Amino acid sequence: MVNEQIEAMNRAFAPSFTFYLVSADLTTNDIWATHDDDDFELEYKSLLKRGHGYGELDLYFLSDLGRATQSTLLGTCYMPGDSPSEEEVMLDGCTILAGTMPGGETERYNLGATAIHETGHWLGLYHTFQGDSCDGPGDFVSDTPKQRVATDGCPAHQDTCSGDPGLDATYNYMDYSDDRCLSDFTPLQRVRMLHSYGAMRWRR
Repeated sequence: MVNEQIEAMNRAFAPSFTFYLVSADLTTNDIWATHDDDDFELEYKSLLKRGHGYGELDLYFLSDLGRATQSTLLGTCYMPGDSPSEEEVMLDGCTILAGTMPGGETERYNLGATAIHETGHWLGLYHTFQGDSCDGPGDFVSDTPKQRVATDGCPAHQDTCSGDPGLDATYNYMDYSDDRCLSDFTPLQRVRMLHSYGAMRWRR
C-alpha cells in the first residue's frame, strides 16, 4: 500500500515534484495511533521522524486517527513557514488516516488522494474553499474559481459562488470531494507549490 501511495502522489504532482520512498517503518502504539493529544504528536514524531531538515517530507499513517474523539478527520499537515523553530521542524510533515491509502478501508476516500491533499498543504496550498466565502482572497490562487463551501460527494456542476466566474473545482485535490473525483491541480497552484518549496523548504 505504501508503494501504491507514493505512485499516486507522483502521478498527481508530476512534472513539478517527484517523491522517493526512502524508508518505511511499522510501529505499534495504541495511544499514538489516535493522534488525539498534541503532546503525543511531539513524542512520536521525535522518535519516528526520518526526514533530514525542513525540505524532506515525513508521512505518518495512523490506523485510528481521530477515533478517540469520534472525529471524521482524514489527515492534517503543516504549512511551510519562513523561520521554523526546532520544534516546528520536528512536528513538520503530514499525519494521515491509514485507511485512505490505495486499497484501504475508508469508503469514498481510499485511492490515496488524502495524502496528495495534505502534501499540497505541506507545499503551501490552501483549500479551494478557504475562508468559506465568495468574498476575500480565498486560496490566494487566481485560477481556482471562488468556492464558498467544501464539496461533499462528487457533484458535476456545483457552483457555490454563482456571482463569480467558473464552477467549483470539485476535481481539485485541495477540495473535499470523493477520491474518485479528484484529478488535478491548476497551473497556478503548481506555481505556488514550486515557489513555496523553493522559498521556504529547499535546503533547510
